[in-house]
Amino acid sequence: MIKYAKIVNNETGLCEVGIGTNEEFYASQGMTKMEVEQSEVDSLWYLSDKCPVKSEEQKLEEAKEAKIQEITLAKEAAFKAGIYFNGAHYDCDDRAQDRTGNRLLLLNAMPVVTLEWLDYDYKPQLFSAQDFQTLCAAIFERIQFIEFKTGQLLQAVENASDIEEVNAIVIDFEQEDNDEEV
Repeated sequence: MIKYAKIVNNETGLCEVGIGTNEEFYASQGMTKMEVEQSEVDSLWYLSDKCPVKSEEQKLEEAKEAKIQEITLAKEAAFKAGIYFNGAHYDCDDRAQDRTGNRLLLLNAMPVVTLEWLDYDYKPQLFSAQDFQTLCAAIFERIQFIEFKTGQLLQAVENASDIEEVNAIVIDFEQEDNDEEV
């Protein structure tokens, strides 16, 4: 792009650039109109023909890092979303798996007809032993699905050989067979 600029380093093509519209001021500073670009490497301005650019490998690595971050955030959101069971919302993360798993062990050791469990909003819900086992299974299944899906997505990122392949990776933690409430 054409801007008022003054070359600071002839070897690298580094320039000082006037980004405003006061042409008289820039001319008084020894600047003339030149073809310059802002570098994606260091955000400094250079003569267009000497402007440093990122290699395709650097761009690919940055795209992969961004996609991995996107996967991580989506995974966390999927865990936070929880599951619905018998009209109530429940946690669905490693901690919920530990809590329900521990209670399930106790339930097997000391059977009860009904038990109370807190839902996502800490409201007590009454369960039969069988329903609680079904809830535990649904939580375990959801966690396993999220973990396996994360692994698949991360593998796809690792296998991507160009930015288009990285951008084509669709992050979706919805379970097709779990569209309806358990």
